[in-house]
Amino acid sequence: MLFLNEEKTEAILIGSLIKLRSCSIREINVGSYKIQLKKTVRDLGVMIDERLTMEQDVSRICKAAFLQLRLIGRVRKCLNISTRLRAVQALVISQLEFGLSLLSGVKTKYIKRLDNVLNASAGLILGLSKRSSIKTHLVRWKWIPIKLRVEFKVLCFFHQIFTVQLLRF
Repeated sequence: MLFLNEEKTEAILIGSLIKLRSCSIREINVGSYKIQLKKTVRDLGVMIDERLTMEQDVSRICKAAFLQLRLIGRVRKCLNISTRLRAVQALVISQLEFGLSLLSGVKTKYIKRLDNVLNASAGLILGLSKRSSIKTHLVRWKWIPIKLRVEFKVLCFFHQIFTVQLLRF
């Protein structure tokens, strides 16, 4: 038998701004439970909003990543470049990578915010000022821009779907 935890269960209605304004539904009934519709829900650590802009998720990722960069920055002088690189990859880049394929089609301004995290990470590793060019270092470490990472993740996802489907027949 399936039981619903009213405190943890969230529901969202997804649509365009015009469609959401014209909809009068404010709650849904599941058995004897009434679940209020929310503007943003969290699923598997990803924040999803009612218009699928992913704004809250990008903000959450940037906030957490910059926090980790500040913490690494406090001990930066005690770490060599190799150790800083590993720390950033483990604590920051892994956050950028999680759920990346869900960012396909989002506004460019959100992608640029994530690119800023990537650039700040490289600057911290190398001890560069904010105005220094880091493009050559990103290429050397094989760090591709977020937009291309998103496209790569989506293409890998579809490649896996099609190769598994083709193997079945």
